[in-house]
Amino acid sequence: MTVPISPCFVIKPKSGALPEGLDGEAAGSSGLFVSRPAAPGSDPRQGWQRLMRDYGDHIEFAAPVIVDSQGLQSLPTGKVVVQFHDPPSGPALQKFQDAYGLRFLQKNEFRPDQLSFESLDHRATYPPDLIDRLQHDPNIKLAAPETAANYRRV
Repeated sequence: MTVPISPCFVIKPKSGALPEGLDGEAAGSSGLFVSRPAAPGSDPRQGWQRLMRDYGDHIEFAAPVIVDSQGLQSLPTGKVVVQFHDPPSGPALQKFQDAYGLRFLQKNEFRPDQLSFESLDHRATYPPDLIDRLQHDPNIKLAAPETAANYRRV
């Protein structure tokens, strides 16, 4: 399953404010910003790589904005939700984290097979690639970025 993405990026700066020279709009009070690339129409991966190269020291997380079939935007938060066929624990959980470069955050209290993670190295991990790798793991039922909706007043 591929996730449609836009040429825009959601960015979570380390300081709470966008680095100088990077334009974007605050996305509510979540600490996230939406930034449009200087070169629209460029490949999202190239735009992400440029962000990491130019601003990576100042960014906690960056990912392309996800767009659904009706054009509504969802903003990845930097967390990944994984639903397992058989949830790992102990050494198996550590092995899973090591294999994907993830840090375990929490278990869903209502779904014991669903765990949340974040990437250990946001500068080296292109989020759509991580999701794709997880979705192809036979031990995983579902892998998706945690997202926040992006609403606009009209």
